[in-house]
Amino acid sequence: MKSSHYIPQVRQQYEELPYPPRDPLDEKNRLVKTWLDDLPMINHYCFSGKQSFGERFRALVAGGGTGDATIFLAEQLRHTNAEIVHLDLSEASIAVARQRAQARELENISWLNESLLALPDLGLAPFDYINCSGVLHHLADPDAGLRALLAVLKGTGALGIMVYAEHGRTGVYQMQTLMRMINQGETDAQRKIANTREVLASLPNTNWFRRAEKVLYHDHVDLGDAGLYDLLLHSQDRAYTVDELYAWFGDQHGMHLELTDVGRGRAAYLPELAVGPQQPPFLGVTRQLPPRQQYAIAELLTGALVTHSGSSGNRVGKKSDKNA
Repeated sequence: MKSSHYIPQVRQQYEELPYPPRDPLDEKNRLVKTWLDDLPMINHYCFSGKQSFGERFRALVAGGGTGDATIFLAEQLRHTNAEIVHLDLSEASIAVARQRAQARELENISWLNESLLALPDLGLAPFDYINCSGVLHHLADPDAGLRALLAVLKGTGALGIMVYAEHGRTGVYQMQTLMRMINQGETDAQRKIANTREVLASLPNTNWFRRAEKVLYHDHVDLGDAGLYDLLLHSQDRAYTVDELYAWFGDQHGMHLELTDVGRGRAAYLPELAVGPQQPPFLGVTRQLPPRQQYAIAELLTGALVTHSGSSGNRVGKKSDKNA
């Protein structure tokens, strides 16, 4: 693996604290389901319901971590001739994912310990579907990562992506700044975590993170040290607004973008659903706006979107949503 393909601190983090933390023994009791990898969802948003997932369907999980998306895809495709490729820069994370696959006796997964930036040089056959969840925003150059993904995507293929949402993570970025100030000069991960827990226990009720923690950030905080580090101590972390995503995927790369918030679908991006049962007059104006502007308004209106999930495909030369 070329050192130019990854940030050393990022790779070290996931070697020391594989994310998300998973116990392979839990595979006997539950299957972790991921929003971007439900086959009916993929078929609906990416292939207009026409994908049979036969004929050697190929899926790539780029930055698959400890395996949630990979295991879910492989389990759903168990009785087909589909192939799933799990790629990650962390050997420790891949080891956990492989143990989970072994616990389920899944044999339709290939494993690559690499950075997604290396994809154009790996000689892989193109993919029908690529999951890249929670990865691009940790790259020094996220667009280089997107270009690497597009280099191995079929012309008829689609991406499932998740990146951080800027407005909903306001409290997170204030805490990251605070912890960089408190942890300056500290290199030990466990000491950084201990300092962070001390700070969290001391936060006044006026702190923006404290005010939103139980509503917006509990999923990370509840994942122990790995979740806490990933949320508040990450060395490379950026977020996007709705309009920035459309500018990136649509304006820059000519792709159609479908935003579907985890568990809520497009509802989280519609102003009329964001305000509740009392529909104020201004909604008459917002309903007339293009979807891109409506979604941007909803993001600002609620402040509750901490990630943006969705699918992207139909590159230049293919049918696109002129209203996006």
